[in-house]
Amino acid sequence: LVAFCVDQARAQLEEAETKQKATSALKEVEASVASYEATLKAAMDVQDEKQKDLDGFVETTMKGFTNLKERVSVKRQKELAAEAKAKAIEADAEAKAAAAAAEGAEGAAEDAEPREVAVLAGA
Repeated sequence: LVAFCVDQARAQLEEAETKQKATSALKEVEASVASYEATLKAAMDVQDEKQKDLDGFVETTMKGFTNLKERVSVKRQKELAAEAKAKAIEADAEAKAAAAAAEGAEGAAEDAEPREVAVLAGA
């Protein structure tokens, strides 16, 4: 009976030691998690600040750069207007030439009809 009681006491002691080790390990993990959460929060705060800086940069500096890049100088605007005017004049001249050619073809066809009638009348 004494041996049985000693074995039970040993088992309870080992169980208590195991619980104590598990409790201390749990406390270490909880401390580690708390430390990690603090580090994570600090990193997220820095990331948020940097994102705000980037958004501000994109909204101001990059927008200004894009506006300047896409802006056409006064000299280039005059060149583009001159090119457009030249193309319009060229297109108008081509249209007039095509109309004149069409009128010439109609006139030639009208002139050809009386000759044919004259040839038929003489025959």
